[in-house]
Amino acid sequence: MGALSAQRDCGSHGTLEALEAWLAVWPPEGCVAAATRIIERPRSAFPAEEAFLAGAIAHRRHEFRSGRVAAREALARLGCAPAAIPAHAERDPIWPDGFVGSIAHTGCFALALVARAGDFQAVGIDLEDAAALEPQLIASICRPDESAAAAGFAVPGIDYAKLCFVAKESLLKALLPRRRSALRFDQLRVQFDAARCRFRAWLHDATDDAFCAEIAGLGNFCRCGDLLAAAFVISERAEGQKDGVQL
Repeated sequence: MGALSAQRDCGSHGTLEALEAWLAVWPPEGCVAAATRIIERPRSAFPAEEAFLAGAIAHRRHEFRSGRVAAREALARLGCAPAAIPAHAERDPIWPDGFVGSIAHTGCFALALVARAGDFQAVGIDLEDAAALEPQLIASICRPDESAAAAGFAVPGIDYAKLCFVAKESLLKALLPRRRSALRFDQLRVQFDAARCRFRAWLHDATDDAFCAEIAGLGNFCRCGDLLAAAFVISERAEGQKDGVQL
C-alpha cells in the first residue's frame, strides 16, 4: 500500500472484505457497488478530475482518486466506458450521462454505489469510523423523536447516534443531486429496523416541522470491521413526489 499505509492505521485486515461482502448482498437489482483501499495513486487520466484537486492536501488527492477508481469499476459493470467524474461546487460527483451514483471514503477505504438513471432516481452512500458520536454533536444530529427511540435500539458495536449521522449522510447524498439545495440534519428523520439492518426516512418541511413525508426508498446499514456504512436508494418506480414533498 506504499507510504500511506505506514502513516495511517487501516484497521483490521477484514475491513475491506466486510465492506465487499455487504456491498455484494444488500443492493437491489440494478445497483452496483465497488470498494477499494485508499492508496497513493498517480494522477488521473482525466484533466477535469485533476482540476478539482488543485491545492488539495496529499490524502485528499489519494481518497478522491481512489473513490473515482471504485466508481469507474462499478460503472464498468453497468457497461459504462471509462469517463471523467468531476464534481459540483458542493463536492458531489458529476456522473456520466445516464447514470447516478455516490462515493464515500474514510480512513483507508473508499467505495462507490452506482445505477442507471432509468432504473433509479438517486442513490447515496456514506462510510464513517464506528466510534461513538461526540456527545456535543448528538443534539444537532438526532431529532428528539430519534433520541427517544435510542433506548430500544441494541446492536452490538453500533452507536445509535453515530448510525443516525451515517444514515442521514447517505440520505443527503441521495437527495442533493435532485434538490440542489441544502438540508439540515433535523429535517431528516430515520427509523431503524435493527433485525434486518434497514432504515426508513422522512423529510420534514423547513418551515413547518409538523408536516413531513416518507421518502419512498430503501435504506440499509452495516458495521464493517472498524467502519459504519449506510446507503439509501430511490427507485425510478418510486413516486417522484410524495405527500407534497418534492424529492
